[in-house]
Amino acid sequence: MAYADHVVVVTPIAEKESVTEEEVARGEGLIWRDLALQVKDVVWSRPNPDKPAPDVLAWRSYGWHFTGGSTENRQTMAGADAPRVEMGHTYLMAIEWQEGSCQPGDEVVPPKWKGLGTDAVVPFDEGVIGVGELEGRVLTAEEARQVANSESPYLSFEDQLVGKSVVSLRQALPEAKPGVGEPFAERPASAECK
Repeated sequence: MAYADHVVVVTPIAEKESVTEEEVARGEGLIWRDLALQVKDVVWSRPNPDKPAPDVLAWRSYGWHFTGGSTENRQTMAGADAPRVEMGHTYLMAIEWQEGSCQPGDEVVPPKWKGLGTDAVVPFDEGVIGVGELEGRVLTAEEARQVANSESPYLSFEDQLVGKSVVSLRQALPEAKPGVGEPFAERPASAECK
C-alpha cells in the first residue's frame, strides 16, 4: 500500500453489467461489473499527491462467465484471494492516479484511478481489516486470520494487519517501506498519439 497515492475506505453504490457484443454473438464469454464506489474516508495519502482522492471511484470487477449461448447461463467469477467488490460491503483500497497514455498504433488509455495490483482491495466490513467479502464469500475476523496465517513465513503488509482497525493501519502506513521498483519504458502522452 505504500506505493499508493491514497488509501481509502469505499462502499459500492452502483453496479452495471458489461459484456461485449462479440462474446454475446459467440455465445460465451465474460460479464464484467462496472461499479461506482463512494469514498467514505481517506485513511492515508502520500506527501504531495498529484491529485486529491476522488469522491466517487469508477471500478471494474469480475462478474460472471457465461456459456451455452446465453448470458443467463452464468457462473460467478472471483479472483483468487481477492474481493469481487460487492454491494453491501466496505473495502480498503490502495489507489494511484494513472496519467493517460498510448503507444503509436494502440488504443489511447484515458487517465484514471487504478488499484495497486491484486492486494489493492481488502475487505473492511465493521471497520475491521480482513472482515467481509472475499472471493464472493463473507469472512469473519477469525476466518480472515486463518486465511492470512498461511504456511508462508512472509506475510503481506495487509495480512499482518488482519483483524485490526483503521487506527492500526494509519499507524503502520507511514512506517511501510516499499521495495525498489523498476520503471517501465516511458509511454508518450496521449496528445502525441493519433
